[in-house]
Amino acid sequence: MVKLLYNLSIPTDALVSTGSQITTQIAEQGSVGESGEGGSAIPVANQPGEESLQGAFRDPQLGGVMGQEVEELFDAGGIEYVPLTALEDGEDGPNAGYYALKDTSRNRVHPNTDAIQAFDGTATKAGTAKTHVRAIHAAPTDVDTIGTSDYTNADPPARTELVCLPPDARRPRWFDPVAGVVENAEPLNEWQYPPARGEFVNFRWYDLADASFYDPAADAPALPTLVYEYDYAREYRMDVKVWDTAPDYVGSAKVVEGDLEPGSTVGGPDAIVGEAVIGESVREDNAKVSTAWQHVFRTGHDFSTDGDCVIDNGVLRLWLDDDVGQIAAQRSSGHFDAWAGQGLRGSDWALRDFDLSHIGLARVDAQITWQHGKTGEQYRTDLSLPRGYDKAIWTVPQNEDSGAPADLRQKLAPVAKWGGVSVRTPHASAGLVAREDLRK
Repeated sequence: MVKLLYNLSIPTDALVSTGSQITTQIAEQGSVGESGEGGSAIPVANQPGEESLQGAFRDPQLGGVMGQEVEELFDAGGIEYVPLTALEDGEDGPNAGYYALKDTSRNRVHPNTDAIQAFDGTATKAGTAKTHVRAIHAAPTDVDTIGTSDYTNADPPARTELVCLPPDARRPRWFDPVAGVVENAEPLNEWQYPPARGEFVNFRWYDLADASFYDPAADAPALPTLVYEYDYAREYRMDVKVWDTAPDYVGSAKVVEGDLEPGSTVGGPDAIVGEAVIGESVREDNAKVSTAWQHVFRTGHDFSTDGDCVIDNGVLRLWLDDDVGQIAAQRSSGHFDAWAGQGLRGSDWALRDFDLSHIGLARVDAQITWQHGKTGEQYRTDLSLPRGYDKAIWTVPQNEDSGAPADLRQKLAPVAKWGGVSVRTPHASAGLVAREDLRK
């Protein structure tokens, strides 16, 4: 059985119970298996209210990468709670629930190889799906967007305070945390392309303005929280991600666990992993596919020399390579791990630097520095890619000249939301709300 700590697969075939036993028990299990998969995790009693989550990744190719992923997840400043569960539906186990993570350490079990990475972290259990619901907390913010569009500040877009949930999110409701008001939330779009059930590029839009108690013109408006229920094991599929594309040892994807028959089709084009063909169809719900790219959880991540930074919300991917001054974009083709290039317009403005400022479950933010190839002039833009948006929100930073260069605006137009107007956006973050707070 494979356990998931958020999106990290941690097989339970090498359970450990105390820090002093971890090295001995792993050594007794022998060398790393040929399958390239392996790891362990078990909560152990610690201080009151806290547990120690200890274990190891055993992988001859990706052990070091997986060890760094779990270390960054424990140190992720923008992620408050993550689920721990079994991969199989209906087999969550006694330790399943939502956890706050902190204070982890990792080390090589053998000094000459990264193949076995031991980790030891502190986890505080916040609750379970029976005690809490997932929540999108809004902090509405006025921004000046960059790009081109037919909108003007005199004729702005009608709905801009949008948050996204997948179609299979259960019982969405608007919640006022101060007054305790709870009311049903209805999506603007009943179905979003593509219509296949469970696809992670399939989102429904909810507008904060539809909460009856929200009046953005008020001096201190009540800020809506969108609460909903969702399966532990499916959460990571809908969230915004940051990838480090190197090292890419085993291709674009690998099957970690599932009930696929040999030759079953589960995702992107032309990749083969063992006996499972990763082809161009919608993914199977009974298999978990994880990328060989490194999942980045920490804004201070040191990206690989040979890798790019990819910001990915399941609908749009932005590739940032400051070594060559390039930004590229891709859009989902409607199938798991199948993407088509999205061209940007020609310009003398090139990517000089990027600085990730927030990596959360509901959005990823960064500040981008551009440089003009002929004049050497520099200009900075803020970037936010929320969950489910088909375009990014490019905005003018607080201390930057509001007049973004025209050819830079044109360059970003194909991937810019509400370009060239002032709008209010949700500035959303993901969290939990106790079920008892929703009772009337």
